[in-house]
Amino acid sequence: MTDEEGFAYRMNSLPKFVVSTSLEEVEWNNSRLNRGNIADNHNHVYLINY
Repeated sequence: MTDEEGFAYRMNSLPKFVVSTSLEEVEWNNSRLNRGNIADNHNHVYLINY
């Protein structure tokens, strides 16, 4: 399988924000884990426009 259009590279390079109460860590490229209540931590959430 080839990725001629660079979709995999693009997805791996984008930041990912994961909200979970069960994960201890995330292993994806450019990922951040928020383990708290997202409503309580809304000041850490922002929209990224690409």
